[in-house]
Amino acid sequence: MYSYKQNKYLRYYQQLISSRRLLVRSKSDNVKYEKHHILPKSLGGNNTKLNLILLTGREHFIAHLLLVRIVQDEDVYKMINAIRRFKKKCSSAKEYALLRSTMVTYSTGKYNASYGKIWIHNAETLEILYVQRADFKTMDKEKFFKGLPYQRGGHRDTTWMNNGAEETCANSKTIEEYLSNGWNIGRLNPMGTAEMQYVSSFRHTAEKDKEHSQKLSGRIAIKNLQTGEVKRVKPDQLQQYLDKGYTTDCIHTTSLSKKFLIDNIIYNSAGEAANQLNLEKAAITYRAKSKLEKWKNWQYLIP
Repeated sequence: MYSYKQNKYLRYYQQLISSRRLLVRSKSDNVKYEKHHILPKSLGGNNTKLNLILLTGREHFIAHLLLVRIVQDEDVYKMINAIRRFKKKCSSAKEYALLRSTMVTYSTGKYNASYGKIWIHNAETLEILYVQRADFKTMDKEKFFKGLPYQRGGHRDTTWMNNGAEETCANSKTIEEYLSNGWNIGRLNPMGTAEMQYVSSFRHTAEKDKEHSQKLSGRIAIKNLQTGEVKRVKPDQLQQYLDKGYTTDCIHTTSLSKKFLIDNIIYNSAGEAANQLNLEKAAITYRAKSKLEKWKNWQYLIP
């Protein structure tokens, strides 16, 4: 457990959290709640229900103001960075609550770039389309199917664990096994400033979603037979990739099927590397993508 400063602000923070827990809030309530990590993820917190609570915009702002006053040493900088994200929008908790409520209103429904749209693909050509749900209902169901012709990777349903010497990501099915083997919830080394900046660059926005959909729509999924790499290319580029050894037979492939070079050893997939190194697949892909110095020997093998 993180060691907070013992002061009046810690009591205020604990009172805020405990009093809101008693309210038994739900996303289904007619209130624009925000999820708050009681122990911030940058300090080793996780996404379990025990570490999450629903707060109003004003309460969320106040919670982060209190965190700045109760964390230790260099962690103060991390909490100030979190506050800076609020301060870019407003100068007070009341102003933030109003702005946040307005922002939520104008990022849902018809104002959202993804409103009413779904990803589909052509089972014969693997062409990817981003269409209105109403339009999909009129399309040939024997040819067009919901979703992408490949599986996306990611850190969903994962929690950071450590055993004092190493860390990894565990999902809800394996977390009990890790705990029974002496592992603890949380990161071995809480996220530093450089890592926070790297992770924040992947933050989802409506603009990114719109740009992503425009980039992928109409493209065809192909796979490199040697490395397992999955790409999406324009139809007029398809032949040149087929000539390079790619195939359109990738319905059952995933983003985890690429080859990895880890400490000068080649692994054919994230699954193979995870089994050999006793880590979660999410940890393998995370380290391969990371630009941190400590993971410099973890790489994707891209042709």
